[in-house]
Amino acid sequence: GVLAGAYRQKLEAGNNDSDYKLNTYLGTAFVQYQQNRWWADAAATAGHLDYDNLKRKFDLGPNERGEKGDTSGDVLAFSARLGYDIAQQTSSPWHL
Repeated sequence: GVLAGAYRQKLEAGNNDSDYKLNTYLGTAFVQYQQNRWWADAAATAGHLDYDNLKRKFDLGPNERGEKGDTSGDVLAFSARLGYDIAQQTSSPWHL
C-alpha cells in the first residue's frame, strides 16, 4: 500500500521569544505478508521538511540576540517487523 501526508506545525515560545513553522510532506510505501500465525511487514518513508520563518531570540547576559532564517531538509526511514499472532484463529478481523 501507499500513504501520503502533509503536516503543518507551529511553535511559539512566548510573545517575544522564539517561534517557527514547519511544513512536512511525507510519502510511505508498505507491504505485509502473513502465513498461518506468523506475519511480517516493512515500510519505507521519504519526505521533505520545510522550516519557514524561523525566529529565535535568546539572552546573552545583559544583551539579547535574535536570528531569522529559513531552512529545509529531507527524511528517509525504513522499518520492518516480524510477529506471531497469539489470538485464536477465528473469522474476527481483530488480532492480538
